[in-house]
Amino acid sequence: MGGLRRGAACLAAAACYGLAYPYTRRVLSDRPESGVALSAAQVMLGTLQLAPFLATTSAPDAYPLGAVLSMLALGAGGTGIAYVLNYDLIRRAGAQVASTVTYVVPLFATVLGVAVLGEELTWNLPVGAAVVLAGVALTQGRLSRPRRG
Repeated sequence: MGGLRRGAACLAAAACYGLAYPYTRRVLSDRPESGVALSAAQVMLGTLQLAPFLATTSAPDAYPLGAVLSMLALGAGGTGIAYVLNYDLIRRAGAQVASTVTYVVPLFATVLGVAVLGEELTWNLPVGAAVVLAGVALTQGRLSRPRRG
């Protein structure tokens, strides 16, 4: 039963992820606030949603400076800047174009895993990459069937 719940949770998360771009385009991107303000609000609200779970965990005895700096760099540099750019992309190009950016993240992760971490490149990784790139090209109108006649 636990596997079924996890699968349902993954499906629900994927559905929410897919709905986020059209929702952002329709409701948030036309607001007068800057992308920085919208991104800050989004991260703060996410933090508030996770706050109740702090009661179920124990705090570490120490916070090493390197870990704190890494967390801040990833939060501000990775997530913060990415959200600002994402809002800008949604405003300029629309939800459909902006959502295709997320499809290429696994491609970069795979390339970096092989190049930097020395992970093994198996046959299914390039095949999966081709499927992802073909899907992106199809959704962008780059692939089309030749017209007859």
